Amino acid sequence: MRKKIKWVFLAAMLVAVMTAALCGCSQPSAGGGEEPVESKQITIEVLYESGELESHPFQTQAEFLKEAAEEVLTLEGEETAYGFSVYGINGVTADFNTGNAYWALYVNGEYANYGVSELKVQDQDVYRFAWETY
Repeated sequence: MRKKIKWVFLAAMLVAVMTAALCGCSQPSAGGGEEPVESKQITIEVLYESGELESHPFQTQAEFLKEAAEEVLTLEGEETAYGFSVYGINGVTADFNTGNAYWALYVNGEYANYGVSELKVQDQDVYRFAWETY
């Protein structure tokens, strides 16, 4: 009888270990093995030719500014060899191809080193599109 209990106990332990192992292996990791996407608090501003400043503080999970900006703005432009070139924002055009105005891009008050489609969104940053002439 004692031998039978021992085998039942060992069998139960084996089943428990196997179940735990299978459960751990069969569950997908969050995001399919990718890093979880963090939400970032950012502000996107638009400074129009008239001097009017429009401000949009919001949470986003976008990786790049173009995707984040499209959550609160209507962007017009085209893909170029250098990335997405913005010609219009919310129906206001500043196209260097047809005049001497363009949409300048600033990050925390500094002229951006990357274009809207290459610029990674960082938590607490302020991004400003400013209508400027050259």
